[in-house]
Amino acid sequence: MEDELTGSGDQRSGSIADRKRRSRLIAAAILAFLLIGSSAFIITHCASCQVITCRLWGSPSVSVPHPPDNSPAEEVVQAYINATIAHDVRTSRKLSTIEFAARKETLIDAPYCNWLSVRDLEIDTAVEQSPTGGFRQVMAVGVRFKLQARLHPNMPEDASGKASWGYLLGRNTPREGWKIFDDGAAL
Repeated sequence: MEDELTGSGDQRSGSIADRKRRSRLIAAAILAFLLIGSSAFIITHCASCQVITCRLWGSPSVSVPHPPDNSPAEEVVQAYINATIAHDVRTSRKLSTIEFAARKETLIDAPYCNWLSVRDLEIDTAVEQSPTGGFRQVMAVGVRFKLQARLHPNMPEDASGKASWGYLLGRNTPREGWKIFDDGAAL
């Protein structure tokens, strides 16, 4: 009879141990889910995520000169691309609207950190566009280049491997500097 009690006692304590083990596993799983979920949320929604991403990737920043306010739109695009490759977030922000910079900075593959080099850069002559984006004057500037990046960005490439991209720049008066407010393949 003692063996039966001992045996049933072992089963009971085994059952309690199993419950504790399951509780710990569930707690660990919930904690892991929360940590991974909050990290993903922060990286994809935080306005300075590129700083986190750049630090994770070890992207050093090099300061790029900001062109004068009276520079043509093509020079602003050239400076923006140079700043992007140099991981110079400060200059990139100065050359774009707050909204555009915030959109770029919330990408896990933020160009400020992801782009490593641009070769064979061709910048088209700026083409005047209808006012949009809250600006009275708008220019479209197309670019083509060979891009080396950590993560492959979704950019269409031609047969030679050059990505085709475009930037929209706006300003309200000729005294203001051009600001990039949109980009994409269809521009």
